[in-house]
Amino acid sequence: MKAAMLLRVTSTLDLPNGYGTPVRRIAFVAYWLNCYVLTESLPDQVYLIPLAVQLACGKSHAVGAIFLSNLFNHLDALHTFEI
Repeated sequence: MKAAMLLRVTSTLDLPNGYGTPVRRIAFVAYWLNCYVLTESLPDQVYLIPLAVQLACGKSHAVGAIFLSNLFNHLDALHTFEI
């Protein structure tokens, strides 16, 4: 990871009770990616934490297509099981 990216993560405004800490932000993004975006895309989740760090730093990635793919797969499975 680049030094500028680490500096950007560590230079955040700390809110009360540590809610603004970089570790909490990275943990939240990793949880969100794991539960809602990368549910079936990466079986071993190798890229989960590096992707979460990059997203928490402000670097953009195209995760919308992966999210929509998983959403449509789940909707399709729901439709299949209801019939």
